[in-house]
Order: sequence, then structure tokens, then C-alpha cells
Amino acid sequence: MKNIWGKCILISLIIITIFILGGCDNKKVISEKAPKTTAQKYDDAFEGFIKNYYNSEISSDENYLKQFFINPNVADIQLVKKKFLIFNIEKINFQGVYNIKKSGRIAVMVSTFDALFKNINNPRPDVEILVLINKNKSWYFLNDDEVLKPDEAEWVNEQRKIESKFIVTDKKMQNILQTNQKFDEDNRTYMEACQQKFLQQQSSTN
Repeated sequence: MKNIWGKCILISLIIITIFILGGCDNKKVISEKAPKTTAQKYDDAFEGFIKNYYNSEISSDENYLKQFFINPNVADIQLVKKKFLIFNIEKINFQGVYNIKKSGRIAVMVSTFDALFKNINNPRPDVEILVLINKNKSWYFLNDDEVLKPDEAEWVNEQRKIESKFIVTDKKMQNILQTNQKFDEDNRTYMEACQQKFLQQQSSTN
């Protein structure tokens, strides 16, 4: 009888050990991350580049920001800076990129971001279509279509149409734009006053 109980205890201990080891192996498998695909690496590169620009847009000077563009000579950073100043925008927060399409050295995507105003508690979300171009293994914003080959220009124009349709049909994009519209409605007096001031300054400098 003692031998039987001894064997039962031994078997139980073996089963428990197997379960414990099995659980450890499962945890080990879960904790090991699969290597990133090429597409995921591109996504990370795009997000890092765009986030870096957005985060620097308020605090960095014009010369630094021009480096993000394929043709820095036609990058009108001064105009954007002036608008930030008039509207009292303190910060631009990158939120994400969506519907990324890539062909050769060109990538087109929809980017989402929040603008934080000095005198308004809630951020103003927005979306924009971005075109990036790779040169010497670095990404730049495409701000001059003249650098594109004919087939690249045709592809970019088609993708811009596709991204515009994506913004209209995608539920998340529409939610962002609805919040954007509500922000403008809630702060209509302020936004209109800032817009008028901006236009007046533009007309006086032209």
C-alpha cells in the first residue's frame, strides 16, 4: 500500500514538473519577438521620420526644418511658422500613419496629428496626405514634383487620389475629421480672428 501511494506521489510530481516546464516554454515562446518584415521596417522608418519633423516643427528653426524636404530651396517654412505664431499653436503631436503605399523610392501615406493651442484645452486633430522620397538611403518630404520621373509622377498622382478616397471612406479618418470640425465650431470666433489676421499679414507682405 505504501508503495502504491509512493508511486502516485511520484507520478503527480512528474506531471506537475511537466506542466511547470511547459508553461515556462510557452512564456519563452511568447516573449520571443518575431523578426520584423521589410514592410514593418519601412513603417517604422516612416513613422520615425514624420514624428521627428512634427516634434521639431515648433521649436526648431527654418534651416533645420528645410533639411526634411527633397528640395529645401522651395520649402516655405517661414509661412508655416507665421501661421503657428498667429494661431498660438504650441505643439504638433504625431499620431500615426495609415494606408502606406510604396513603389521604388516613393511612398505615399495618410498621416494624423494633433495641434495644441496655447489658449484652448482640447487639441485639434487633423489628417494630411504625405509623399516621401528616398535619396541616398534617407527619406525626405516630396515638395517638388520636378524631381520625379514621368512614371513616378503618374503613380504619385494616382496614389494621391486613392489616399483622398481613403480619408473619405475610412471610419477612423472620418472620426478625426468630425472632431476637427467640432473643434473649429466650438472655437469659431477665435479661429476666424486668427485666420483673418493671417490673411491680412499675407496680403501686406505680397
